[in-house]
Amino acid sequence: MGCQPLARTTIQTGIDYLRVTTPRAPKGRDLARLGDLLLEYDERDGYEVKEWHWQGYRGSRSEHTRAGVRHDGVLLELSGGQAEEFFDEVMPLASNVARLDLQTTDRLNSETQKYLHQLYKEMKRHADKSTRNPLPGFREKHTRGITIDSGNRQSDLYLRAYDKERESGDAFFESTVRYELEIHNERAKVNAFGLHYKKRRTEAIDSLVRNEFSKRGARSLQSDTNLYLLGSPIKTNTCYKKLEWLATGVKGTIQFLKARGKLAEAVCALGLSRSDLEALIVELDIQQHTVRRREDGTYI
Repeated sequence: MGCQPLARTTIQTGIDYLRVTTPRAPKGRDLARLGDLLLEYDERDGYEVKEWHWQGYRGSRSEHTRAGVRHDGVLLELSGGQAEEFFDEVMPLASNVARLDLQTTDRLNSETQKYLHQLYKEMKRHADKSTRNPLPGFREKHTRGITIDSGNRQSDLYLRAYDKERESGDAFFESTVRYELEIHNERAKVNAFGLHYKKRRTEAIDSLVRNEFSKRGARSLQSDTNLYLLGSPIKTNTCYKKLEWLATGVKGTIQFLKARGKLAEAVCALGLSRSDLEALIVELDIQQHTVRRREDGTYI
């Protein structure tokens, strides 16, 4: 009998890790600028920024960001909420994606450690049927609880499942299991660019993660109904960060195109419609009048 908890609710689904590279020209400078900005955000949030080097890249790293440059290009790595928040800003600047981690997190109505024991048995039974199926790994630590993995870190696909509450120490993740899919090489690039243009990205990520676990024997992970209650990964200052990136990374490009008579094409490239522009004009009008209001309430 497979491990089938009576009910599960999907509380988070998204991108958990992203590693991209690009040549120094033409997009490398913009990617490096974005990396510097994200390191600054982490520093503002109280995380230490240190010097970092890896495979010839030299730069800086913090809790959620690694950014470096070498003779042939620029590298940027994002993890956790930073990867989810800035995925759409990074992808247009990327020429290659070396690693992409996707995750979906379920809240269970059963005891988490017991469920993970059952999940391991289910995946092992599947692996025992054929030498082509990788044997799952099983690790249990006092502080982190149970972790199940499948494959290895050098292969195109590496899977792991674990008790997210024990791993994070965050009560928000009470009774939850995190399923992660780590994708490398060409498959990372194909999936990352595919997700960048996907309208229903959350559902696509959830489906990718569940299907890969299902192929490794975790048949019970397929769920007919899932409630998407995307809980806590997006920080409250996300809009301000994105506006700052817009001013830093996009403003110069818009001014360049405007000076060459290409403003209309730039607006189209941004995906803004005529109705968007009309609403924008009204909003700018209101903001300008608000700024220029006298103390007695009248406008200048």
